[in-house]
Amino acid sequence: MKIIFFKCIHYSICILLICLVLLQAGDEAGLSNIFGSGSKQIFNIPSGTLFIKKMTAAISCIFILNTLFLVKIF
Repeated sequence: MKIIFFKCIHYSICILLICLVLLQAGDEAGLSNIFGSGSKQIFNIPSGTLFIKKMTAAISCIFILNTLFLVKIF
């Protein structure tokens, strides 16, 4: 039962991490440019970029720790 709980958490972290990586503004890449070149004005917010980068780093660390914990359980 405990393994199923941590697997669900692991899958949730995976989906969240994928979304955060896709939301990061890059050079003509990611979801920030999916609507064309005119959308850069909407999604290019400097203060939000730093927050997304820090959030991605934090979720990545949680993902690694959860992966190591799941390996230890098995």
